Amino acid sequence: MLTPLHTRLDFAQADLRDAQPLRADVALFVGLAERTLQPAPATLRAWWRETHQWRIETSLRAPNAAPHDVDALLNLPVPIENFDDFAALFETRRPVASAPGLLVPTSLAAAVRAFFDCGGTRCYVVRCDDPLEFGVASAQALLARHGLGHVSALPGYDQRVTTTDGAWESWAGLQWAYGLDDVSIACLPDLVEAWAAPAPPAPIPEEVGVPEERFVTCAIAPPVRRRVR
Repeated sequence: MLTPLHTRLDFAQADLRDAQPLRADVALFVGLAERTLQPAPATLRAWWRETHQWRIETSLRAPNAAPHDVDALLNLPVPIENFDDFAALFETRRPVASAPGLLVPTSLAAAVRAFFDCGGTRCYVVRCDDPLEFGVASAQALLARHGLGHVSALPGYDQRVTTTDGAWESWAGLQWAYGLDDVSIACLPDLVEAWAAPAPPAPIPEEVGVPEERFVTCAIAPPVRRRVR
């Protein structure tokens, strides 16, 4: 008589994979994305704490700490294994300024999706802030953001974050590449739109106007005279 050893299936979330320094296909994406309304996963908190000894919860009290927010995933590297993982943590679309109700993909989401569609298997995402509405992004608008909700994607450019001495509490934006051993590619997709030259104004169409209606006498050919001999 056969007795089943198990009568149910148990599922457990697997731990995030450790870094592999010899890999050359791991990308770091730094950009703008709105956070979905959910707390940071427990596995992600454990990865920060156990794998890299980043005491995220205490970093806010450091005197020289850059802005960090655990549940908002602000200025913290997040390992992503596929695009579904990204979509579960961040919003993938944003509104259009000139068309209320219309949504388009964010630059960060489009870049991450393209990375995995082209064969990528692992990347890190550092969220710096919420994206601007499509059509109004500019370098001046991005750099004008201040306060806890803003993190410079290019630290040092605006002279607010300049330390790169290995103290992770002071890292911001692109500086997180210093603490991720397997990163070999860095991508800041929002900078393309932020630093793009403003579009030239559309030319004013010339008014054709309504042609004036005129009546003229029709030309009538004179009758042909024939002589018969």
